[in-house]
Amino acid sequence: MAAHKTPAARWRWAAVLLLTLVVGILLYFTPTGYMIVLPGVTRPTANLVTVQGGHKAARGRFLVVTVATHSANPYIYLFARLWPHAALEQMPQDPTTMEVEGQRQMTTSQALAAVVAEKTLGLTARVTGTGVRITSVVKGGPADGVLLADDVVTKVAGHEVQFQDQLRDEVSRLPVGRPVHLAVRRGGALLDLVVTPAQHPSRPGRAALLVEIDDDSIQYETPVPVTIDAGGIIGPSAGLMFSLEVYNQLNQGEDLTRGRIIAGTGTILPDGRVGPIGGVEQKVIAAERSGATIFFAPLDDAPAARRVATKVQVVPVGHLEDAIRFLQALPTASGAQGAASGRAA
Repeated sequence: MAAHKTPAARWRWAAVLLLTLVVGILLYFTPTGYMIVLPGVTRPTANLVTVQGGHKAARGRFLVVTVATHSANPYIYLFARLWPHAALEQMPQDPTTMEVEGQRQMTTSQALAAVVAEKTLGLTARVTGTGVRITSVVKGGPADGVLLADDVVTKVAGHEVQFQDQLRDEVSRLPVGRPVHLAVRRGGALLDLVVTPAQHPSRPGRAALLVEIDDDSIQYETPVPVTIDAGGIIGPSAGLMFSLEVYNQLNQGEDLTRGRIIAGTGTILPDGRVGPIGGVEQKVIAAERSGATIFFAPLDDAPAARRVATKVQVVPVGHLEDAIRFLQALPTASGAQGAASGRAA
């Protein structure tokens, strides 16, 4: 006969179960200081971008690709360590500030995308900036005690920076741990300051100053008005794809999509260069899920994109014109002529 559990034994089991439940709940609400980065969604750029007098008759479509982020408790942290398509990044010190900064970056990238696309078509578009304003400095970081809030950086290692994306691009190319000279405007004084960049917290091997930044002052001039509704997307990494969409709507004699689904990512700089971004692996996965066959990646991010790509052709681009030339050389996709299904309108 099976032995019956005594009341004391039943109480011990109940206590163990209760303790396990309490510990599980506590772990669920315990922050780790990290956030998980997952494949996000894609959006057809033609649904977001409207060029006055432009056309949206493309037989294919360009896609903006996003990532999804969530704060990581210990369970999510472990999942991210085990699942190859997830990544971990340190949580920002102030998530609200990060959100506001991401919205500002998106606004700047939209304007730059329009200017660069119109300039590439020979129109008299231009953008000018007065430097990059420091909004806060990470304590203990390389710029702590050197840069101050409201400083305006105008040069990095002798290279002029008018916009925040330019500063990020220039700093990311610097050697980690090697001092660099910054030209800084502080009040009415012009200063030459030296900072030793640290490694970027989420981009191994890349340099960072660990400061929060904003554009000091920007003026845009585009002869053809462009409206971009980002639809809740933040950050600067949609710049390349927005530029391609503006170019395609204005260049009515040619359809760059060639009837294909084309995704990509990368910041756009005022001179047309494409800057690096984060989360490229997750963006490739999201693009493949959306049926894309081509994925444009910044030069620095292309190796990581290729490591996870199984369906899309990863095309490295260093400049908007690299992407345009690649597309112009493509044959029209089979069955694309006159196809209307799936068209972004």
